Amino acid sequence: MKHVIYSKIVTTFLAAVGVLALTTCSTSPIGRDTFNPTEVSQEGWQYQNPTTTGRNLTGVQFVTETLVWAVGARGVAVKSIDGGTTWRKIDIDVNLSLSDVYFIDSEDGWIVGDNGTIMRTTDGGISWQTQTSETTRALNSVKFTDREHGCAVGDAGTILVTDNGGLTWKYTYNSYSALHSVEFADSKIGYAVGERSTVLKTTNGGHSWERLPTGVTDFWDGFFRDIVVTDSLHVSVIGWGNILVRTDDGGISWDILRPPMPSRSFGLESSPDGVLYLVGWAGVWESKDSGSSWSLATARQQNLDALAISPSGALCAVGRNGHIFVRGANSKTWSRPNRVTFYDLSDVFFVNRFEGWVVGALGEILTTSDKGKTWLTQESGTDEFLHSVHFINRSHGWCAGSNGTVLRTTNGGLVWSEYQIIGAPNIVQIFFVDEKRGWAVGRFKGVYSTIDGGESWTLSESTPQVYLNSVYFIDEFHGTTVGGSGEIMRTTDGGRTWMLIENPDPGQSFTSVTFVDSRHGWIAG
Repeated sequence: MKHVIYSKIVTTFLAAVGVLALTTCSTSPIGRDTFNPTEVSQEGWQYQNPTTTGRNLTGVQFVTETLVWAVGARGVAVKSIDGGTTWRKIDIDVNLSLSDVYFIDSEDGWIVGDNGTIMRTTDGGISWQTQTSETTRALNSVKFTDREHGCAVGDAGTILVTDNGGLTWKYTYNSYSALHSVEFADSKIGYAVGERSTVLKTTNGGHSWERLPTGVTDFWDGFFRDIVVTDSLHVSVIGWGNILVRTDDGGISWDILRPPMPSRSFGLESSPDGVLYLVGWAGVWESKDSGSSWSLATARQQNLDALAISPSGALCAVGRNGHIFVRGANSKTWSRPNRVTFYDLSDVFFVNRFEGWVVGALGEILTTSDKGKTWLTQESGTDEFLHSVHFINRSHGWCAGSNGTVLRTTNGGLVWSEYQIIGAPNIVQIFFVDEKRGWAVGRFKGVYSTIDGGESWTLSESTPQVYLNSVYFIDEFHGTTVGGSGEIMRTTDGGRTWMLIENPDPGQSFTSVTFVDSRHGWIAG
């Protein structure tokens, strides 16, 4: 259970995989509106970033050029009707993780997931009906060749088929190897892939299967994740160990290639013009020569799990923490639709009830001017993890994070200038009282201070030799800092010297401190 001493005022709101926003935002006393706890309790919380989900997305499909569906963790399902530009959450009344989605047309679709979950809609997702799968094993992939005939694969080699739109499903295959993807070339010929170098083929619509030897023997290389079936003869399979196996003769013989992905691969797709795309922990990569050579297709590496391609060649990639990337057909530019949370977020700061900023991993900076209803990206110029953000007014603000990184803006974040605190490997919090004077604490022993707006920093004299998590100053002289081992320290000379304050709950770690005036403050841990 968390303990609170002088319990902290809620000056920020934050979720690790998205942003939760209060309709009326709380604020702290320096140059900002007065915090009103009554407004908070009456208005409540809503997901704002994205407006659809902050959860991991693991399956995505372009149904038409403009209709896109995606599913993921804890029952999340989202839908776009404008090619991925905007998204809205769809309620399907299930809290289990969902793995894949497949629509045969704009009205008829299926979703599969954990605990043998299979759900169907016949009205474009307005309503969903649970179908009986006769298994409790996780289902990882589903495909239909028409409204009646479909196949789902999952853990422990589970393969289910239906000939009546899912009213009934029956087992056709069982093994010890989990299956991760299934695709069909036509109504009869299909392939399924999974762990232990498993590649299966059916020639009767999934009612029976044969195993195809690929020549891959290594465990990680043979952790097959996804498959592209161009036609009944041409098949490509991607493995978790960054190996691509392909056949041009229906699985009789296989070529083994090694894409230069720097980390795990999860998805494989082919565009209408034959370009292969890989997605994984290293973003989206593309090959124009059937997998012989590859290049990075995204601006920088992202944690992605699945990719879909529209009939014209538009791309939609989804992944961790609600990642969504969209790239139009014949375009090289990726967009972040509906302002989705791509990275872990670590801190948020509102300068008034309308205007605020959020920071996080890979230099992510988002800003809002409408109480968090919509968010825009600001270019930080860094890939460092930003742990803290602080503004003294709508123009002047600072961010700080790993490797001693400090960013400063004088125009509300339109432009950020980068500085560094030498000797500070990881800054946890930064705090300023005016345009010149500020302090920083983190994974280093002591408190750094600046008198030139953050361009240069000095480790304070008689600095406390402990790791500190939070710092707050009422004015340029009076400040408080707290630490992970229960330290509470005060200064009356701008941080040159510090006095240890007795902790009424010894051993309790503290993560935050704030004050409303010179006498009343809160510490939380």
